[in-house]
Amino acid sequence: MTVKHSISIISFFISILFCSLFPINGLATENLVNDVASSNTTSSKKSNDSIEKEDETFFSFFDGSYNYISTNVESLARNLDEYLSSDKVEYKNSGTLLRLREDIVWSDSDDVSLKTDIRLKLRLPHTQKKTRLVFQSRARDRHFAASDERYSSFIAIEKESEEPSAEDKDKAKEKPFWKFRPSIGLYLGTTVDTYIKFRVNHQQSFGRWRISWDETPYFVDSFGWGLDSYFEISRDIAEQDLFRSATFAGWRHDIDYFELSQFFSMNYWLGNKSAISYFTGIYGISEPKIHTTEYLFGITYRRNLHKNYLFLEVKPEVKYRKINGFEPEHSLIFRLEMLFNK
Repeated sequence: MTVKHSISIISFFISILFCSLFPINGLATENLVNDVASSNTTSSKKSNDSIEKEDETFFSFFDGSYNYISTNVESLARNLDEYLSSDKVEYKNSGTLLRLREDIVWSDSDDVSLKTDIRLKLRLPHTQKKTRLVFQSRARDRHFAASDERYSSFIAIEKESEEPSAEDKDKAKEKPFWKFRPSIGLYLGTTVDTYIKFRVNHQQSFGRWRISWDETPYFVDSFGWGLDSYFEISRDIAEQDLFRSATFAGWRHDIDYFELSQFFSMNYWLGNKSAISYFTGIYGISEPKIHTTEYLFGITYRRNLHKNYLFLEVKPEVKYRKINGFEPEHSLIFRLEMLFNK
């Protein structure tokens, strides 16, 4: 099966899914009486509710494993926090998160590959309020990962309140211009690599516009010092949709040049359980002078399959890379993601 066939099949299934989420009852109802139209609307809502209930029932077999792993991850964080701080923990949860991702990737050559990503954020609030001990698999590519993380956070189906309270606004005024967030941890892969980061962050809002600026000097045992700079501008579109522009520059001591990227995305909510993003990216390096190495265009559809821990992504992409003479390279990615936290 070719990538084009796969994309056609996925497009067909997504179309069916959209139709099930948003049934169209008004195409041929101009001559119908109002009570019949109202009956159709009510039945469609009941149909949507029944579909969601069926989804919940179908994926409920994950619940036992989810509860077991989440409980043990949280227990690990609590026990370690008590041991290092010598204090009895009293918080409801530590904020520790284990994220598992499994990608199935189809490429132009009909090759199929599997990619696994594991990230554990182990938070110890009593040990040190501002320092995080983090265990994670190494990012495949830093400037790709930067924009990907921001996108996933938008469609984690965990929306914050629209308007902050007066108390929150007062606290925000007292916060410093720059937030300092040091962390120490391990990169897990074929080898274990220790690192330490000194992240400083500034966030500012101007009506619907928001900016976020991160500067992260760091030291990794395998290659030495580095610096990541990330600048993001975002704007709310309508009530829930979001435009985002992300600029990244990263320098490492071992390669001694900058990796650069500019990323744009439009993110749309399609209901309580799904979202879609249209994105494009430009990537480059500063060696021997600043030049483009890759163009990227794609769409990501993400759906919350079950409760708030199981997600599915479908991502068709087109890349134009310098290494291949900027010829188009098509791929189709299926991603299953599970989030374990209490």
